[in-house]
Amino acid sequence: MGIKKKMTDIFTRKKLLYILISFIFTGLVFTQENTFKQKLSWKPEKNALKYKIEIQNVLDSSITQEFETSNNFIEFSMKAGEYKYRIAAYDFLGRKASETTWKDFTILKAVKPEVFVSNQTIKVAENAKNSVKIPVDIQKVTPRSSAILLNEETGETLKGDLNLKQNNTNLTSGSVTVTGISEGKWKVVITNPSGLKTESESINVVPANNKLIIGTEKNVQQAAEEEKIEQIKKEQQRQNALAEKQKAEQAKKEAEQKAHEQAEREKAAELAEKKKQESLIAEKQKEITVKSEAAGKNKRKYELLNFKIGAAYPFILYDEYFKSLCEKKSAPGLTAKLTFYPLELNFFQLGLEASTSATQFSQKTYTFDMEMPVSLNNLNFVSRFNILDGKFNINLKTGGGIAIIKTYFSNTIPPSENLSDEFYGYFCANAGLSFGWFIIKRILFETGADFTNIFMPDMNVGFLTPYMCIGFTF
Repeated sequence: MGIKKKMTDIFTRKKLLYILISFIFTGLVFTQENTFKQKLSWKPEKNALKYKIEIQNVLDSSITQEFETSNNFIEFSMKAGEYKYRIAAYDFLGRKASETTWKDFTILKAVKPEVFVSNQTIKVAENAKNSVKIPVDIQKVTPRSSAILLNEETGETLKGDLNLKQNNTNLTSGSVTVTGISEGKWKVVITNPSGLKTESESINVVPANNKLIIGTEKNVQQAAEEEKIEQIKKEQQRQNALAEKQKAEQAKKEAEQKAHEQAEREKAAELAEKKKQESLIAEKQKEITVKSEAAGKNKRKYELLNFKIGAAYPFILYDEYFKSLCEKKSAPGLTAKLTFYPLELNFFQLGLEASTSATQFSQKTYTFDMEMPVSLNNLNFVSRFNILDGKFNINLKTGGGIAIIKTYFSNTIPPSENLSDEFYGYFCANAGLSFGWFIIKRILFETGADFTNIFMPDMNVGFLTPYMCIGFTF
């Protein structure tokens, strides 16, 4: 039973270790008095009876807290600092089924944001649906802080986006971007993840020259004058750009004309050279055709598709543990191969081969019997080199596929039916060399050996599979 348990552990260990744990930390902002609760949650494992969680101080590993729960979350309260954690899952027998590695996280001290209104005037498009940057100086913010604009008269709120930047070790913001602002008095409200928030002073939004000006009322007249000067500058820039564009288009036309004339001359010379070359090629083609027809009379017509079936005898090359599960390191089996050669280049052909081989390994002890059928299924690229006018050929192949392994366990003391019936599939890589012989026109004999590496969790298993096949071609 020890071998069975070890075999089962190898095939199931990865399943437990691949628990898709998504760690979601909420409320990881703290005051020095620890008035905030923190929550750690993860995706539950259906076979887990309970979880053990360890949280350790990075600077002082002696400061450790442990939690046990049957839920997929815990709530706790700790001081600001650098910490790390890991989670272990236990099955219904109380055994540790899986454990994560140590993960680092930081608990920050809660702070209240500071907001200062700028007197800068901002012009926005007539269409108030466009986004607008509100100039405010915001200090003491965190990456998950939120911003809204609150209309003092109507109570309307608009969601804002903070334009954060790093200032030494602190995050600040010089503006808030908002969409759909209208005329009225507004306040900027900044809220940190801890729930601490600050409101700004009032900001006036008034129409001026069919545009909105955000700022104080005394800036309205100045903004109108600046708008007029800006329009004059824009018109001058437009006129200058138009003149430059016309000049560039004229230069482009002249360059295109010169290029066209040069291309016509080159085309005429190329046409004359082409006719000369076509004449030479026609003469060569005649000569090649005559030779090809003479050679084709004796050339063998290679069939595109062939199917073979025969006997195989796989050997386990490695892994040592996998060898120990089998009474013998080799066992007889069957193999079948379907090969397609769509490309023919002189003395060799290129194609694809789909193959499968099946055998069964076993082990019997005085306490249990184990049967382990193994099926190797591959799709390979094949190159066939024809010799002696195609009567014989050498095949090189490489590719990959899927190895299918089933395990049947049963007790002999006391006798019982199968205790387990497991099915596993693993990716594998394959390479091979074979020798073929056309016995008669459409009957093909082939012998060779394939090497297969199976990529199993915690091990790589290698097989060498000699085989002999006979089949027919289409």
